[in-house]
Amino acid sequence: ARQRGRAAQEKRPTGANYRKTKKRLARVHQYGKNVREDFAHKTSRAIVQNPDTLLVVYEDLSVKGMTKKPKAKKDENGKWARNQAAAKAGLSKKILTAAWGKTVTFTKYKAVKAGKLCIIINPYQTSQECAECGHIHPDNRVSQSRFVCQACGHQDNADHNAARVIARRGVQSLLSGGYQ
Repeated sequence: ARQRGRAAQEKRPTGANYRKTKKRLARVHQYGKNVREDFAHKTSRAIVQNPDTLLVVYEDLSVKGMTKKPKAKKDENGKWARNQAAAKAGLSKKILTAAWGKTVTFTKYKAVKAGKLCIIINPYQTSQECAECGHIHPDNRVSQSRFVCQACGHQDNADHNAARVIARRGVQSLLSGGYQ
């Protein structure tokens, strides 16, 4: 194969088809953004408009931190070690696609308009705390989906248990007056 000169390699495409493809791609990205924003609006509206809901409690999750690229690391031989970047990229994409941050933001202002309260709590050890007795230990979280308290023996789905802990912490924060 014939090598192209350096100037030709650095030159950007400027043809009509390139511009058309660029516009199409921009429309696809804009559509995805609109779908995520629409989902966040509809979800936040459903939460706030529920007549049984007077208090909404969210964890203060750092979406930016959770979706950061993993840093490259070297092993003891000085070679680059695997850092699970591909798996992390997939998880990051799912987190961003779920639009957690937008949903929280939209829920906050809609709750204020509806005369309801939205509280953000610290997520520290919410997945390790028992919703029944309050015992906190890393061994309580048996697996990704299973929770078994080492103190009282309470068993539950790990996400359901964590949701109950978050709700309880939100109510405690409201009663103590120390909410955000």
